[in-house]
Amino acid sequence: MPIIAYAYNPWPTLPASTNKQLFYFHHRGQVKNPFLTANSVELNPLLAKLPCLSSIGYVHASRHWDANLDATTQLLTLLAADASVTDMEVRGITIGKLARKGLEPGFEHSMVLATHYMFPAGDKNTGWRQTQNSADCYKAEETDDKTLHLFQQDFLRRLEGRSRSDPPSTPLQRYLDDVDRGIESEDKAGGNGGKEMLNELRNAFRSIDPGKIHNVDGYLEFRRYDVGSMFCVAAAKFSVNSATPLDHPRYSRFLKSFGNHLGLMNDLTSYDKEVRALELRGVGQMVNVVDAVKKATCLQSTEDAKTVTWMLQIQFEKEMMDEFDTLLAQGLSDDDRWFLEAVLACAVGNIMYSTTTTRYGGEAAKLGKSHKTSELLV
Repeated sequence: MPIIAYAYNPWPTLPASTNKQLFYFHHRGQVKNPFLTANSVELNPLLAKLPCLSSIGYVHASRHWDANLDATTQLLTLLAADASVTDMEVRGITIGKLARKGLEPGFEHSMVLATHYMFPAGDKNTGWRQTQNSADCYKAEETDDKTLHLFQQDFLRRLEGRSRSDPPSTPLQRYLDDVDRGIESEDKAGGNGGKEMLNELRNAFRSIDPGKIHNVDGYLEFRRYDVGSMFCVAAAKFSVNSATPLDHPRYSRFLKSFGNHLGLMNDLTSYDKEVRALELRGVGQMVNVVDAVKKATCLQSTEDAKTVTWMLQIQFEKEMMDEFDTLLAQGLSDDDRWFLEAVLACAVGNIMYSTTTTRYGGEAAKLGKSHKTSELLV
């Protein structure tokens, strides 16, 4: 299990009285979720006095941390060494340098934590596949330069199994072909989340222009797509070998609330970093819900805008829990319930990842005393 060495609080003025856990989603059915039970542990961030910006009690963390770390290291190592991509530039830096930067000391406190907390239901093999795709999605988010088009196309063709007639010529290509075969094999064994995960990964590579956003609702609609919320939904589905249809109308409200929650949390934790980057560049557009809320409400204070953003996040947590209970009352198969629980675990896990990674708070968020995961066990 990872050592928790960073704790970033994007909202230091959060009143202590609001730091309460109001909902608990685990064990709501007659049969415990076997995937979460076998593959994760439950953590309470409050036991280590870590920032806890969620009203949903407990975070699930994967038991397969070593496999997660090894898989991500392998992918980045292959990216750093692959001659076909090492010289491609993204915003002035090559992919090879980006990958090597990702492997620098402290790497275990960076993006690798996302899979650990957001997809804890996956077994050792499923988690391994998801790590690749989570890392791929991260690269898609961070690198949208047009010079990557050909690389992205080959990357995706191999992950989607459409390059079988095109023999791999590099270790990276062989590796991606192996990942594709593994995902296909797991889908055949149960569920169909792997195929959907790859479809959503393709969408994550598409950069979209927010255009003119006139209100918060319009921003949330844009952000649900931009943040890759349906990729996360499909990856959560894959982690529990589910066959639940993602486009079924009965799940639309729940998944919309999840997407809004994901975008709000990411914007809340990245806001200060985005402001600094904008000031450094001197040009650009602020695309963040905190800014959208501030403009829509005519608030003078950024802290007040963060407060409203956090309240919206809590409201979407309530909507998810209310909708979960409504669906339970209407009748859910174990497969469908386990899928919804995996999505909820992803939402709460995203908060844990966002506050314990170096991605948003940097070295300024480093704790004076690190915490072992065991200190947070429920």
